Amino acid sequence: MQKGVHSKFVDMSTSVREAAVELIGRFVLNKPELILQYYDMIIERILVSCSHYIHVLAGLSLSLNSPVAFRVVTISAG
Repeated sequence: MQKGVHSKFVDMSTSVREAAVELIGRFVLNKPELILQYYDMIIERILVSCSHYIHVLAGLSLSLNSPVAFRVVTISAG
């Protein structure tokens, strides 16, 4: 089961990844002794998610540094 679920943790589809995380979450809640078995997989998923959001925020920061975006923000605040 662990190998099958792990492949779903890195699936292209967001809904498949979310379903895999939810499945493992429920499974571990019902059998806490399995936390260590799935720990590495869960941490890997968290780190990948954080990395994605860091890239999104970095891209947002770059777009806000453009002169056009600065003028729009300045006019809006104004």
